[in-house]
Amino acid sequence: ERRKQAERAAQPKILTDELCVRGRLTADGSGLPSRCVETYVVEHPPTRQVFRYRVFNKLQVVRGGLVERVVTELKVLEQCSAGNPPGLPKLLACYARPESVSTLVELPLGGELFESLEANGPLSSEAVRFYALSLVSVLGFLHSKLILFRNLKPETVMLDRDGFVMLTDFGLAKQLKSASERAWTLCGTPQYLAPEVITSQGHRSAADWWSLGVLCYELLSGAPPFGEANSDAMAIYKAILR
Repeated sequence: ERRKQAERAAQPKILTDELCVRGRLTADGSGLPSRCVETYVVEHPPTRQVFRYRVFNKLQVVRGGLVERVVTELKVLEQCSAGNPPGLPKLLACYARPESVSTLVELPLGGELFESLEANGPLSSEAVRFYALSLVSVLGFLHSKLILFRNLKPETVMLDRDGFVMLTDFGLAKQLKSASERAWTLCGTPQYLAPEVITSQGHRSAADWWSLGVLCYELLSGAPPFGEANSDAMAIYKAILR
């Protein structure tokens, strides 16, 4: 009987056959190739809630050498969902099939901060201060769990319907084993990388704070300080290290 109770507790509260697909997201902020993941906007008619439903193709993930990245994202999402801290998406369910793994995640309905910047131009200092303080709280929570985000940029900051921030895309996140450990992988978007990431000196949470500073500059001025998206990566690295 205890085994049956445990199995029932482990079952997703929302079943896949209860979901209705309302659209597909061509850009979901994950940075993964479309052959590896498909992302949909789904509705749960009984509650009228809308979620992000992502389907990871196991074969393509393995072929692309992306297993560690996907597993890391799932683990981080699971940790972030514990206690439901503000500013982090809640993982509501995970479904395993022979050919795929699917996740049902809270969906911010306000769009990307990038879209707001593109549509409205630079933000006011009051708005940037609000977003910055919100992100300080979110990053602080992640760092307290020894999680480095490593992918902060306007495209990975979503807004909910009330205008509050929510981070997305934990594929580049790194969970450290101790506070003294460093991460060594060169990853992320060139414009937002900290010097110690570029020089492969090993990085910790300070790299996220650097990225936050770059993001705030971009929100205030309309462009990142070390080069646009179409700039040469090496030129951006030199500007950052100057």
